[in-house]
Amino acid sequence: MALATYKVLYVKDPKNVDYNYRLAVSYLNTNVNKKEAVKYLEFVTKQPKQEPDSWFYLGEAYRFAGRFDDAIKAYQTSETKNPGKEEVAKAEHAIEYCNNAKALMKFPLKVTFENLGKEVNSEYPDYYPFVVSDEQALVFTSRRKGNIGAATVEVDGYYSSDIWRTTALNGTWQKSKNVGPMVNGNYDEQCVGLSCDGNWMTVYIDNIDNAGDIYFSQYNRSFAKPAKLNDNVNRAFETSGSMSPDGSIIFFASKRDGGQGGLDLWMARKLPTGNWAMAQNLTMINTPYNEDFPFMAPDGKT
Repeated sequence: MALATYKVLYVKDPKNVDYNYRLAVSYLNTNVNKKEAVKYLEFVTKQPKQEPDSWFYLGEAYRFAGRFDDAIKAYQTSETKNPGKEEVAKAEHAIEYCNNAKALMKFPLKVTFENLGKEVNSEYPDYYPFVVSDEQALVFTSRRKGNIGAATVEVDGYYSSDIWRTTALNGTWQKSKNVGPMVNGNYDEQCVGLSCDGNWMTVYIDNIDNAGDIYFSQYNRSFAKPAKLNDNVNRAFETSGSMSPDGSIIFFASKRDGGQGGLDLWMARKLPTGNWAMAQNLTMINTPYNEDFPFMAPDGKT
């Protein structure tokens, strides 16, 4: 909505620095075409007065345009223009992104993308897809019209999220269906993990009282009412989780004391009582940044 408004204002006054800046930031915060922000930020950064983070955003725009060397120069300039500790750390992290991208692009992979079609997708966001090991069932999250508890559009223009499921028949995905009121309710429900055999789904339920907790829902012809994991897992802010194939370990993402910063990956083992033991931080994997969405492959090792 901001993007549309600033486009109108920009047409009326294209030399307005504030309109150029805000239009660029709007592009960077949508999935429309982030590299469109380049021309507006190039104009902004040539002006004598500008927002302190203009050079950082120009780096972001260059990065999304695949102009990694230009992005690195912009990030380096942002460090001199905005030398705060957090700002410099953010710029250095972004430079890492660019260097990683340059290294990876030396060895491109040949891949193709195929849309799953209108039987699965909607005009609204469809995301967090999880497929079982034999690739015959797919579970995902959608913010589409008709969701349970989605009577009105939320402030971002979409409906509250529900979990949906589809199966494959002769290699073709069938019409997706809402998994039903046992899982989906009046809050935001999201599928954030699925066991290899599809028998256990990890559910994130976002509501005012229990924001940041994960649940398990068992599948037997349909998904059962989600059961909240104990306090050894749900201690602070948890976002996703994956169970090992034998069901003895859960790997999950959490932002809590004792971590290395941001979201970290943790693991907890199931006790003989059926409860989850104290969680352990996966120190060899985690960084000061965010690690999220762990997944244990069917081999039980990867």
